[in-house]
Amino acid sequence: MEHGIVMTGKGRKNNFMWPSIARLADGRLIAVCSGFRLKHVCPFGCVAAAVSYDEGRSWSEPFVLFDTPLDDRDAGVTPWKDGFILTTFNNTRYFQKKCAKDWGYDGETVKEIYAATDAVSDEEEQKYLGSLYAVFDKDCKLLRWGKLPVMSPHGFTLLNDGSLFYLGRLYGHEDVTGIPNSTEDKIGFVTSANAADFTEPVWLDLPEKERKEGVLFCEPHAIQLKSGRILACIRAQKEGLFTVYWCSSDDNGKTFGPMRPLAVPEGAFDGSPPHLLERAEGELVLVYGRRIPPYGQRARISRDGGESWSKEIVLREDGENWDLGYPASVECADGSLFTVYYQRLKETGNQAIQYTRWRIGKGI
Repeated sequence: MEHGIVMTGKGRKNNFMWPSIARLADGRLIAVCSGFRLKHVCPFGCVAAAVSYDEGRSWSEPFVLFDTPLDDRDAGVTPWKDGFILTTFNNTRYFQKKCAKDWGYDGETVKEIYAATDAVSDEEEQKYLGSLYAVFDKDCKLLRWGKLPVMSPHGFTLLNDGSLFYLGRLYGHEDVTGIPNSTEDKIGFVTSANAADFTEPVWLDLPEKERKEGVLFCEPHAIQLKSGRILACIRAQKEGLFTVYWCSSDDNGKTFGPMRPLAVPEGAFDGSPPHLLERAEGELVLVYGRRIPPYGQRARISRDGGESWSKEIVLREDGENWDLGYPASVECADGSLFTVYYQRLKETGNQAIQYTRWRIGKGI
């Protein structure tokens, strides 16, 4: 395995988190994330990007791709025509101040966050608040942007017929009273043929037993296999549980089977949120972050359309704390896998977008 850095920064706003990666029509790799951040929650987050022309061996300096006055967070990217589509979401000014106060930030940082938040007008918050998508051309020029009812970390799925499928959790935020604008936990999808007009969301059935037990379902990712199956994996968590559930559709999204835990040799595992990739040779690659010791990045392989999965593959187990993960993968021209994720750099102490280049070993 080979490890390296895709994006990092200097100065105080040097944190880069929650990445995604895609191969564009011209062969370039583009990685996106929430970058130039001060903290895990702060108003300075914007969508940063870096580009590679040599299969990830070298990367451009990170640059600002999309920046609203709010905290632009998890960034997803999907190739579209000769450009790409970005997804991200943000939160309210109230939430920023609440986190700055409740999370024990130092006094100077709290002042900085309050000042930046107070500079955002009511009109600006109303304009930009939500789950957002943005369409770019091949030169990273913004063509248009809009809002969506659902959100997820890794963005749209390009279906086999060329249309777009976006599976996510119902977007919600806290208002000035501290009460979420939606108390419903919903997982659903929208579709579009032109990246401009979207269907109303279709909601999936969540497992009733787990819902009664307080399991939160969020941060899904979906792909369509060459066979036509749409496979969806979903983060599932409560105290003592942090794992992946899945469901699938074999009729192009008209119906989905029951949502259930991933079938793995160990019976159960700890790690999420998920990202899926189908290799040229047909194997499915699932990657996820492990947020309990040993902290790091993990992977599994399926050869039966997601019905069952291999034993866990360790990509990294040298993370310093729980604040890491959100891996995503592409396949390189030589058949190797290139997985990006965020993890703290030991040398500088900031969160950086790092990578692991790896291959599926024999016997997996």
